[in-house]
Order: sequence, then structure tokens, then C-alpha cells
Amino acid sequence: MEELRYFSGKIIILILFILATVVINGQDRELLKQYTWKQFDITSICQITVDYQTDNFSFLPVNKKESSGDIPSLRKINKLKDSLRITDDIYYLKEIGLMYFALNKKDSGRFYLYEAENRYWDKLKNNPKDSSLLQDICMINYSLGNIQQAMDFADSILKIYPFNLNALNINILLHTFTGDFEGARTYYEKVIEHFPENPLGYLQKTNAILLEETYKLAGKTKENFTGIHYDISFLQEAAEIYACCPEIQMATLSCKLLLLFYGITIPIGFDPPESMKNFKIPLTKNDSLELASYEKQYFNMIEDSAYINHYTLYYSLGIINFLKGNYFNAIACFEKSIELCGSRNEGSISSCYDNISTCYLYLGDTLNAKNNIEMKIKNVNSSSVKATGYIQIGTYEVSEKHLRRGYKCFKKALELDSNAYKAYVDLANLQMLKNNLDLAQEYIDKCYSIKPDCLELYKSFILLSLFQGDTEMAEYFVNRCLSNDPEDTFAQDIKRDFLK
Repeated sequence: MEELRYFSGKIIILILFILATVVINGQDRELLKQYTWKQFDITSICQITVDYQTDNFSFLPVNKKESSGDIPSLRKINKLKDSLRITDDIYYLKEIGLMYFALNKKDSGRFYLYEAENRYWDKLKNNPKDSSLLQDICMINYSLGNIQQAMDFADSILKIYPFNLNALNINILLHTFTGDFEGARTYYEKVIEHFPENPLGYLQKTNAILLEETYKLAGKTKENFTGIHYDISFLQEAAEIYACCPEIQMATLSCKLLLLFYGITIPIGFDPPESMKNFKIPLTKNDSLELASYEKQYFNMIEDSAYINHYTLYYSLGIINFLKGNYFNAIACFEKSIELCGSRNEGSISSCYDNISTCYLYLGDTLNAKNNIEMKIKNVNSSSVKATGYIQIGTYEVSEKHLRRGYKCFKKALELDSNAYKAYVDLANLQMLKNNLDLAQEYIDKCYSIKPDCLELYKSFILLSLFQGDTEMAEYFVNRCLSNDPEDTFAQDIKRDFLK
């Protein structure tokens, strides 16, 4: 699934290059290196994340990894193995497998999960209607990447227990993940109908609506883009009916803010600013009125003792201030959210640090932007989140010409998360800058084995092919980029400069 890009911009980088002559002439090689340097533009890691997270619920972009409440480690795996030896409980087999997966030790994870699945099947023979067993088998298949099997098991639970909330939720997630929005609709409408006081249905419906509209953007250009239109009547209706339910009030308001955020920011991608510094998002009069209304409601919730998850409320106020261009106020809100959250919700803390970093970039303060990513690495335990942080720091370092520091950051990211494909892309680009084309090819191949359908990988393929003089391969991937986005400026510029 193509990753959502909320903002894009360009910073002009002027560099002196060493002339070389390998396969292509020196002038073309110098121009190619300029394109390669631009892959480390700090705007490429700039994004604002709009989450809805409380102590009971999390609503995150589907392509963002959620941190586990139980932080994985080899020490904890050894403790689970001790418990497994003593009790021989299947639960420990499953947990060991899942924790190995969280540590990116896939082979070990598969061994334990397959063993757990076989033993669950044995138990299911004696009790074929045990929903908890079916659910465990479903989640194991999901973890193993067997999406269709996971869907089948979730459906099996619903045939026996038509209103099992966990099975309904699993089906929503799986159908949304695979792009089957009509299928997802069937299940989230059931959740809203039968569990109207549970935020889950409204959150999942909002997620599916957002992704469905995003899918429709494929192939759109500035000329034929007609805007984003969301129907939020179901959120307004729920807020009115359950006016005395704090969780519903928070969830529906945050869903409205989420949809408004993307409705405002997605169009910017069709006409990105030349620089992020001091850029303010254009707002219509209606946008400003809605934001003012939402801001007032959040402040009222903070004053109301019925609302206990104040870190969630300050997070949302940070988003509103960001949209209004009040970046210092946004930073203060995100910092307050971190303070109130404590250690209760790592996902929220991680997003806050990313958002603060982006605000500083919009203020032109690269140093504080970098410092907040370092704070994220220090204060979050999730290995995948730390790995992403090191990739971000590495990008900062290379953009400031500190190639060796950047290299160390990308390698550290891979130590923490062997599936951090972006680190392989960045290492490949670094090697191209140093004329180590064979090593660049190795890193690209490793990335391809993890995430073959990846825009960053396409760009590196294009650059390496041109360094190697293979214009036919370069043109193939340029066309792949343009088929995803006809206004991809990188692909258009490469076609103009090298594939005439």
C-alpha cells in the first residue's frame, strides 16, 4: 500500500562534486549525483501524524507500526521459554513467536507460531466452537502473513457468534488492509449498529473512508483533482445521541479533525511549496470556522472532569495549531501531551516527537528538529520506532554532508530492525555518492527482498541504472513511478535530463 504523504517541499542544495568517468560522461555523473543528494532532503522525512489514542483505544495510520504494550526483548523471550517449560501452555508458544517477530527474527517466530497453530488445531477438534481458539488461530495466520486464512477464521467465528466484536474488528482491519472497502463497510456498520456506545466502529469507519478516498487519488493530477469530500454525518449523529459518553465525544471529534486534516493537506501535494520554512497551510473560511469550533470543544473537555485522557486532548490541540500555522503553540501542546502521557502510551509519545520535529522544520530550526528525534529514540522502547528515528537522524546528517555519521545511523537502524527497508535504500544512495556501485546494488537487492513495491526503491533503481549506463532499466522504473503519480517531479526530471 502506497504510503500517504502529507506534505512535500524542496530545499535547494548546492554542492561541489568530484568529476569521474565510469560508464557515463563526467557531466552526466555530476548531475546524477545532484539527484542522489536530493534523496537526503530533510523534507522527505517531514510529516505530521494525526492519531487518536487513549488508554483504551488506538487509531493509527494503517502503515504505521504500533508499539507493543509489552516491549519485546530476548530477556523476555527467555522468561517466556522458562514458563513454557514449566507449564507447556500454548499461550507461551504463541507469545514467544510473536515476540520473535517483533524483534525481526522471522524464522524463529515462524517456528513457534506454526507449533502453536498445530496445537490449537488439536484443541479445536474437541471444541470446534471455541471462539477464543479460533481467534488465536486467526491472529497467528495474520502474523504469518496468511491474510485470506485469517479472514476465513474470522468469518468462522461470526458464523457461530454473529456479534463477536473481536472477529468483526479483525474483518474490518483485514478488508481495509487489502483494499476491499465494500467488505470492510459490511463489518464496521455491524459494529456501529450493535455496539453504538463503543468508539471502535466510528474509528474504523473513519479509517476506511479515509483510505478509500486516498485510493481514488491514484493517477490524479493538479488539473483533474476536484478536492476531497467526506461525509461526516454519522459522526455528528453519534455525538448527538451519546452526548453524555466522554469516549464517544472524544472519538467522534477526533475523527472529524482527522478527516478535516486530510481534506486540507492532501491538495497541497498537487502544488507543493518550494520551501517548508515559514510555510503556512492555506485555509478556507469554512476550514478556519471548523478548526475554531473543534478547538473550543477540546478546551471544554479539558475543563470537564469526566474527560481523563488529557494527553489525547492536547495532542489534538497541537494538530489544530499546526494547521493554523501557530507552530510554537503546536509544539507546546505536543510537549504537554508527552508530559501528561508519561509512560502510558508509547505510540502517542512517538507521534508527538515526530510532530514537534516537523513544526521546528517549518520554523526553519533544523537543530531542534533533530534534537526531538533524538529524544524520541531515547524515550521510546520499541525497536522499530527507534530504527525509524535513526533513519531520520541519518537523513539529517547526510543532508549536512556528514556521510560517515549518516552511514552509522542507517546501520544502527538495521541492527534494531532488520526489515527497515528505508535504511537499505539510504545506504545504497550513499554508496552511489562514493562511486561504490557494486555495494549499492547489494543494498538495493536487500531492500527489494523486503519491500519490492516501494517508491524510494524505484528512485534508487533509476539512479543506479543510470550510473551503470542502463537507460532501458532506468526508463522502466521511471514509467513505474509515473504510473503511480503522473506528476512525480523526480521521474519527470530524470526523463527530461537523461532519457530524451
